[in-house]
Amino acid sequence: MSRLGKAWAASAALGACVSLCFPAQAQTSASAEIWATQGADCVAEAGEAAPWWNTAYSPECRARFVLGQFATLEEKLLFLGGLSYGLDVGADENAPQVRDVARELGLPAIAGADGPAGLTRGAVATAMPAPLTVAASFDPEVAALYGRILAAEFRSAGTGTILGPAYDIARNWRFGRLAESMGEDPFLTAEMAAAQVGALTEGGVLTMMKHYAVYSQDAGRVGDQPSGSGPVGNNIVSERAMREIYLPGFEAAVRRGGAGGVMCSFPRINGVFACEHPQLFDILKVEWGFDGYVGPDFPSAQRSITRAVLAGLDSGSWGPSTFNAALAHEKPLADAVRDGEVPMARIDDMVLRRLIPHFRLGLYDNPPLRRADNVSTPAHRAAAADIIAAGAVLLRNAGGVLPLGPDVRSIAVIGPQATEAAVVALQGSPWVEPAHFEPALPAITARAGDGVAVSYAPGTRGLAALPPPDSAQFAAPDGRPGFRARYYASADLGFAGELLGEAVVTDPALAAAPAVPGLPGRNQWSVRYDSRFTPAASGMHRFTLHGSGSARLWIDGRDAGTFEHADFGNAIFANVELTAGQPVDIRVDYTPRAALRTERMAMFGMEMGLTLRFGHAGPDDLLAQAVEAARAADVAVVFAGELVGEGMDRISLTLQGDQDRLIAAVAAANPRTVVVLNTGGPVAMPWLEDVASVLSMWHPGDAFGPAVAGLLFGDREPGGRLPVTFPADATQGAATQAYQMPGLTDPVTGALGDALYDEGVFVGYRFFDAAGQEPLFPFGYGLSYADIAMEVLSAGLSSDWQALDVQLRLTNRSARAGTAVPQLYVGLPAETGSPPWQLKGFASLRLGVGESRMHTIRVPFSSLRHWDSATRQWRLAAGSYRLRLGASSRDPVWEGQITLPEDISDR
Repeated sequence: MSRLGKAWAASAALGACVSLCFPAQAQTSASAEIWATQGADCVAEAGEAAPWWNTAYSPECRARFVLGQFATLEEKLLFLGGLSYGLDVGADENAPQVRDVARELGLPAIAGADGPAGLTRGAVATAMPAPLTVAASFDPEVAALYGRILAAEFRSAGTGTILGPAYDIARNWRFGRLAESMGEDPFLTAEMAAAQVGALTEGGVLTMMKHYAVYSQDAGRVGDQPSGSGPVGNNIVSERAMREIYLPGFEAAVRRGGAGGVMCSFPRINGVFACEHPQLFDILKVEWGFDGYVGPDFPSAQRSITRAVLAGLDSGSWGPSTFNAALAHEKPLADAVRDGEVPMARIDDMVLRRLIPHFRLGLYDNPPLRRADNVSTPAHRAAAADIIAAGAVLLRNAGGVLPLGPDVRSIAVIGPQATEAAVVALQGSPWVEPAHFEPALPAITARAGDGVAVSYAPGTRGLAALPPPDSAQFAAPDGRPGFRARYYASADLGFAGELLGEAVVTDPALAAAPAVPGLPGRNQWSVRYDSRFTPAASGMHRFTLHGSGSARLWIDGRDAGTFEHADFGNAIFANVELTAGQPVDIRVDYTPRAALRTERMAMFGMEMGLTLRFGHAGPDDLLAQAVEAARAADVAVVFAGELVGEGMDRISLTLQGDQDRLIAAVAAANPRTVVVLNTGGPVAMPWLEDVASVLSMWHPGDAFGPAVAGLLFGDREPGGRLPVTFPADATQGAATQAYQMPGLTDPVTGALGDALYDEGVFVGYRFFDAAGQEPLFPFGYGLSYADIAMEVLSAGLSSDWQALDVQLRLTNRSARAGTAVPQLYVGLPAETGSPPWQLKGFASLRLGVGESRMHTIRVPFSSLRHWDSATRQWRLAAGSYRLRLGASSRDPVWEGQITLPEDISDR
């Protein structure tokens, strides 16, 4: 059987399994009217005019008092349409003004904004470090600090709802939004989510956490243009994997953090759109007791009105929407209620869910007021620098080169990433303009002082689009300068459709559809550009291709890079040694099919929509300058970065551009080379054994300079540990096959379809452990500047017989303070079919010089349960539980075993 045939067979087999694990989806979820059928005790005092303003009543009763003021269906729908999460997704700017029934009752409008990494609109704000930095800290206090800063800046901007944070699980390194989330482990994600959302809640900001649920790629998430009109990917996943891997972060945010909103995601989950998935909503609202509302991600995530409302969607578009083609032929919600298809109790439930969290968080009693146009403060940026350091991971430190000592009298700083040109923020919805950005180079120079010479060399042209091609060096097949463009009536890179026309262009750049007769609309076409390039000089030539949709660059007949299904934007970087006067063929294949719009636009820190830019730069001496600077210095510090973010799943595990080449050349010139990485997740390191130190600092935001200078000179401690496994190569880890990620492609339509999550619960280090794969760096790994010993003193059942207690002692044996992150992994009884090891406890502890400290890691029995697919319930198994304490998932310092008898496991 062919690989494709095997994939389709696997899809069918897993689909059958899912049909056994999931009952047939009911049209109406059990949670659809949960609030509307309660509340008999909510009785206002006689004569009380506006009881919803009386804080003595519960949030639920206050919400019911407001609901009681809406006498008609129209008033309820006006409320639902006028109080969205800061985005009136169904509004027409030319529509006449309608009643604001909320304001008539004195209820203020509460604005919302994106904000996983800081406030994105409404005021100038602090560009916070990427959320993955928080996860890397392994410290809930850091997550809480992050949440407090967000809450303060949102409220100072007059904004009360954050569209985020994101608690998606990194299924593998390809996920473009990995750095927007909290890594690969559900337990770590849950602990961080509880702390972060709890701080936001205490700070009076309603969190609309995302993306619920099983969201681990952007490819195929939106469908064709117009938005919402085409099919989206279908994630086929077992209920056990959903429960154990993809949902714990959301549960913690609800149960322990007090989240008030949930953003349902784009894809289908086992054939059902996430925003109309009764089972997902029942888990959320019934099992977890969620009192808030569910709204769609960008409008096209909502694919129906009646079906979605009956399933449990509470916020969205309730009629034809200018933003969402999927709703063009849907019956308006008002008509569905009048026709008896949607009960009034469901509408009441929707109204209550929009009100209750606003009363619970005090947003109506103490609404956020805009206090400044710039809500960032020096204190916030200083705290951001602390967070960066807490999540910075020291991956290598051969010879103790870091921190830099008094023997270092000269430093060569290399790479544009050390300057104002650095990429320090994630693209897409987490984008915050780094308005207060402090680059690394001046911060290092200032910290080094007068006695240390600091030089700089760029070494590379960075990650921006290269200049447009010089048409004098490019010739179309007929000899004219430029490229031959051939346009096809098919939206794929196979060019199976009719050839509609051709032309010669000087530059294969696009900002809208070309004026070609018969060219299909809605981005449903493709183009092939061909040229013959004659280099003017010998040496390394750089080529770039930035754009959206799908594109492939061919150089001299070889595939030089590909991106696919990029609805926002992506980039290809190619470096080729060429000889002057010896021509090579250049080809660019492109279709804008997946692009979110039909024209180019600047947004979210990138160009998006229908856009394509081809760039070229000839040989230069940048690398030679960097090598010379490195050779003349005591230490060379190379800064490397990565373009990554929403809508741009990663293409390659290698660093973009010619950064690997730069690092290797510098390391050959100076063995005391330090590499500072600003990436969105794991990267390959072919130069690892040749450099002295590697410091991973993710995307750091505004406070990069002070944080990295402090880390390099030892004023700060790299407190982070890896929240994701770094594979040794792209073949390692889960979901490495196309049928798993991004999924199977429909042979007729070319659309992405089923993506098989057949790795089940074996995600991240769980997969590496089960498959016996040796990663480049394991989950939880990270070095300290200090030498801190860990030893286990005892392990056993807690005194109340409700948990496992592991008592340990940590001793700092070095002459400087440092951070230890003990991690407790548990292996469940074999009968459970669980991964070999799972993180179940950790701590981030700072120890002073010579300090010794006792600490107990407690694992409640509830954390040891597994999802029993046969009975469809959580179960605590009897038997032997293996315990492993260590500094990472692969670095144990102690192993033990505890047996749970039947009488305990039945509790």
